[in-house]
Amino acid sequence: RQECYVEGPQLAEALPEGFYRTDTYETFDNLSMWTGISNLQFFSTTVEPSIMEFYPQLGVKRDVSSKPEAENYALRGLLSVRFTLMPLDEQANFLDEVEEQGWTFWGEIGSYAVYENENWVPMGFTYDSYITQEQLDAIPEDKRSNVLMRALVLDEEQIEQYGSWLTQLESTDLVDRDYDAYGEDAAARRASAADSFVADNYGFTATITLDSDNLVFFSVPYTEGWTATVNGETVPVEKVSGGMIAVPAGAGENTIRLDYHTPGLAQS
Repeated sequence: RQECYVEGPQLAEALPEGFYRTDTYETFDNLSMWTGISNLQFFSTTVEPSIMEFYPQLGVKRDVSSKPEAENYALRGLLSVRFTLMPLDEQANFLDEVEEQGWTFWGEIGSYAVYENENWVPMGFTYDSYITQEQLDAIPEDKRSNVLMRALVLDEEQIEQYGSWLTQLESTDLVDRDYDAYGEDAAARRASAADSFVADNYGFTATITLDSDNLVFFSVPYTEGWTATVNGETVPVEKVSGGMIAVPAGAGENTIRLDYHTPGLAQS
C-alpha cells in the first residue's frame, strides 16, 4: 500500500486533465484515494441508497464495495469510465476478459499499465429515446447496461411531463444488443455530451448546448439532497434509469449547476 501511495501522485499527474472516472483491475480498492481521480471500483460502508437499486438491476452486486466484472463493458461507457489501471503483469489476464470490447493500450505509469476505453462518454449527455422500467426488466440482466446506453428509463409521471421530448422505443428496437450496436449508441451519446463538467466540494457545474428541450443525464446517484439550476433558474432533479440523475434543460446554451446538501443538517 505504501508503494501505491507513492505512485498515486505520479498516476494523477500523467493522466489527462478533466473529469472522468477510472477503473482498476486486480489492484487496490479505493485507488482514487491516492490518485484523487474518481474510481469505479471502490470500498465504502456509506453510499447513496439509490446505488443499491441501480447496480442490482444490472446484475452487479453492491454491498460495501463496487466491483463490477471487467467484461461488463457497457457499464463502463455509461458511467464515464475512460481508463482502466492494472499492475503490469496483469495485462494478459485483463485482455483475456475484455477481448474485442474496445480497450486500447494507452501507456505505462510506474508499475501500472493503463488502457483507454474507446467507448468513453463524458459526464452529462442526452438521449433521443426512452423506455419504461417494465421494458428494461424484460431484458436479461447482463444486457441491460447496453440498453441504458441507448435509452433513458422514465416512470409514468416523467413520461407525461417529458415524453414529448423523446421517442419511446418499442421492444423490437431493443433486440440488437451486441458490442457493435453498443459502440454506435456510445458514439451517439458522446456526440450529445456536455461541453464541460467540473466537480467541486459542493456539487458540479456542466455546460451543454441543446438543439431542443431535453433531459440531461448524469451518472450520479440520486438522492433528495440534490438541488439544480439551469441558467440560474431552479429545475427539478429527476431520478431516472433506476437510480441516476437527470435535469430538464432548454434548447440553446445551458449552464447546469447541481449542489448537494445532506437533508436534515443546517446550512451555514
